[in-house]
Amino acid sequence: MEGMWVEILTTDQPASSYFVAENDLGEVVGFATGGAVREANQAGDGEIYAIYVLEAYQGRGIGRRLVSAVAQRLRADGFISALAWVLEDNQTARQFYESLGGEQFGNRTATIGRVNLVEVSYSWSDITPLVVERAD
Repeated sequence: MEGMWVEILTTDQPASSYFVAENDLGEVVGFATGGAVREANQAGDGEIYAIYVLEAYQGRGIGRRLVSAVAQRLRADGFISALAWVLEDNQTARQFYESLGGEQFGNRTATIGRVNLVEVSYSWSDITPLVVERAD
């Protein structure tokens, strides 16, 4: 897993960004990444590729701040809209995106480890509301 992250973080990927959240001990408790939309004909020019927060740290606003960081970077790179894909069965993530004003846009089938899973996308035609000022 570490090798995968080294490759991701050291490969030049224009308009891609990576953010991590740490606890008071400096341990990584979440991350988010985003950049240019990866597939044509999608509901956005930018994309939130991934976001994850350890369960013990969920509900503390960390995910919201990570999305804000990605959206802020997307705006700085000239993007005005965005989308995010989430597994259809992941109700927690779907509620999170809905709480951020994401509107369900479409779906697709993704093969993950030889299993076909349905993903749904959430889109924001304007990512400005996703950018929040840090309170800390």
